Amino acid sequence: MPSNTPLYKYISSVDAALSVLGGNIKFAEPAKLNDPSELVGAINRDKVQASLEQIRQSGFNTDMLRCFDGQVALFQRFCPHLQAIPMPRSIEEADQIAQLAFYDNLDVLEAVYQEFVQAIRDSVGVASLTKNPKKLPMWAHYANNAKGFVLEFADLEDAFTGDETQLLNEPKDLRYSQAFEGVTFDPHSTPNLFFWKFSDWAYEEEVRVVRALEDCENVGKDMDDLWIARIDPRHVTGVIVGWNADAGDTNALIDFCKDAKRPIKLSQASFKGVNIQFDDISY
Repeated sequence: MPSNTPLYKYISSVDAALSVLGGNIKFAEPAKLNDPSELVGAINRDKVQASLEQIRQSGFNTDMLRCFDGQVALFQRFCPHLQAIPMPRSIEEADQIAQLAFYDNLDVLEAVYQEFVQAIRDSVGVASLTKNPKKLPMWAHYANNAKGFVLEFADLEDAFTGDETQLLNEPKDLRYSQAFEGVTFDPHSTPNLFFWKFSDWAYEEEVRVVRALEDCENVGKDMDDLWIARIDPRHVTGVIVGWNADAGDTNALIDFCKDAKRPIKLSQASFKGVNIQFDDISY
């Protein structure tokens, strides 16, 4: 994701909007996401086999080894018991490992991969954002049929700066395609675990942050988990009010913006003809 790209989050209630304005970012467990294909543990056997054959023929390169560093960090973070082979120390060692007959048994590999994915499903949360605040389906589905709001963020890459896995704790664009790809022997495919979806979802233009739940704070009540990460509220730079929002909710946001010790752009969304437009709200 290019730096300085503004990001947005559709919010259904004023309480949630005020919480985000205070610097609280919600991370949802994968099982609670609305896409049933998230982190299911499936592999595309044809692509896995083809990637193994390609690597055996062409060998590894330096960039692949760099990606392997991230894979190893991911294993060590969530399921170190599943890492049977240590990180190769050279291209030559990686090429030798790829020739092992063990990798030809796709039944065993798939079983190990499913256990790996389940360990991750139980251990991470996802914060979903978008590049586009003018999507009608998203105003309907995620902003309570335009009774809700859209929050604007700036420089989130400074709040979520990444880690050794090369995947967690940083904003990353999702990639969309019509056919399932999954994770293969090519280490460049590892982001597909978190950052790939079917093209049916491409309209969302999603950018997401994946974070270990143990790095979040559980503020849920009555056995209902609610995971958040706290960031500098100055990264939350604006609020767009839905055209069906309650006047009382709008006034609550105006009061918050007046009291905040930072500039917050407050806008009113309207739906005219077939277009969404935003107008500034003075306060």
